[in-house]
Amino acid sequence: MSNIPFLCARDLVKTYGDRRVLDGVSLTASPGQRLGLVGDNGVGKSTLLRLLSGDEEPDAGSVSRPPDCGFLLQELPFGPDSTVLQVVDDALTDIRALGGRRRDQ
Repeated sequence: MSNIPFLCARDLVKTYGDRRVLDGVSLTASPGQRLGLVGDNGVGKSTLLRLLSGDEEPDAGSVSRPPDCGFLLQELPFGPDSTVLQVVDDALTDIRALGGRRRDQ
């Protein structure tokens, strides 16, 4: 989107069905700045993080992020029966795709 050195969200709006979760949210975070995101369950904290990371798109507004911006999940999306090999294999999927290689090659 942009080569700015900071994370910037402007007038974000996100609606699920008839429920508007975010309405006009804006923020700027400079490199090294620490932010806290607190609120009751269901008020849009996770939605905001997904919009900031690019995992979801806002219904309105915009997000600009530096190319080295990353997002780590608080909870891993793996079940208790997942093996370490499965977790590592999943983590390397995008890298292997770039090189056109699979784990068994």
